[in-house]
Amino acid sequence: MDFLVDKIIEESKRGSWGGRKKPHKLILWLAVLELLDQGHISGNKIYLDAQLKKSFLRIFQEFAVGDDLPQIGPPFFHLRSSNLWNHVIKPGQEEYYASITTSGGGTKRLEQSVEYAQLDDGIFQFLSSPSGRESLRGGIMDVLISEQRTVAVSSSTRSGLMFHESFPLNRPAIAAVLQSIGRGESEDALSSVLRDTTHLGNNYVKAMPRYASCCGLRQPGKNQLTPLGQHVLAHDASLSLPATQWLMHYHLSAPQGPGPRFWHDLTLKLPELGVTFGGNELTEEVGRSVQAEQGRDLAPAACGLARQSTQERTPSQRV
Repeated sequence: MDFLVDKIIEESKRGSWGGRKKPHKLILWLAVLELLDQGHISGNKIYLDAQLKKSFLRIFQEFAVGDDLPQIGPPFFHLRSSNLWNHVIKPGQEEYYASITTSGGGTKRLEQSVEYAQLDDGIFQFLSSPSGRESLRGGIMDVLISEQRTVAVSSSTRSGLMFHESFPLNRPAIAAVLQSIGRGESEDALSSVLRDTTHLGNNYVKAMPRYASCCGLRQPGKNQLTPLGQHVLAHDASLSLPATQWLMHYHLSAPQGPGPRFWHDLTLKLPELGVTFGGNELTEEVGRSVQAEQGRDLAPAACGLARQSTQERTPSQRV
């Protein structure tokens, strides 16, 4: 199984732009996996239809950085260079198709000449099983995360020091957030669900969706799941797998991620702090982070509240 995942990723040859590898082919694979999950693709025929375009665009928006352009035509066309993705040509369009060497950035040439794309039989059989799709999705996510193509957040939307409202991270509550969003419930309904299921107050129900965003599972400022959040909801709704928890940690502490700046700085400092650390060390490090980011000292009232979001534990117990 790992061999086939590596084969798909390696043979999806990717060009570079602005010093980064283009994400388009991998995102197209993610869109195909999503439509396979939904049953929209039921046979070995991948049409360049509205549903594929919609899925591709939505996922692309999650991973685009810089001047990436949301063009589905080039990856749909150029994946033919692999041995895994073939085009079935429309009758009478063989000569025209043979003459084109690029999609031209759009989809007009493909829509004129290509009936559908067809996968290698072995690859299609592999992706016909939920476990195969999960393996490929995980492999692609690993690549995109390693290239720092995670939830793009500006300094103005990065979570602030008090995002947690004094509450520590609570996995069952975050799981409830994902399940509510997955059911399509509104943000108001989400707050009601958390109040009903946890019997805690307004600050708590503000904190848990923010934690979900900081962990890369919920889009910052929106009641929508990220691709990672969708994957976790489908395959680890209780957030119990170590891989899920490490990915949550990654987003909390990534330099470009949605988590608070102090969490990133503290993560870098952990090896120096040793196996365990206490409240005083934590407060000092949070204070240094605030000073570096905002040029001001940490307010005394904020010290205890910041401390509660990470709690006094060994690094391996943080989630």
